[in-house]
Amino acid sequence: MGKQGSWLQVILPQQQLFESSEHWTAALAHIPDPDVRDKLGRAWSNNGKGRASNDSDDLNVARWNELVHELASMSRVWLLGLAGQDA
Repeated sequence: MGKQGSWLQVILPQQQLFESSEHWTAALAHIPDPDVRDKLGRAWSNNGKGRASNDSDDLNVARWNELVHELASMSRVWLLGLAGQDA
């Protein structure tokens, strides 16, 4: 099992980093985009598991995957904005 597999399959579920609002709120506070923070905070406040999860997913893994997806989207938008400034 690689490092990413260990993180997703063992460490993340055991640590329960995204199960309590206290923990996931602290994690979201490090995201610079308030829209992303608010979007995930609203979804997770309603016990949302994330848009791409299924019932067999661990809650922490599902929320981690959604966080990664949102940050990747945020990065793409930011990079496109930079490219547009150079044009």
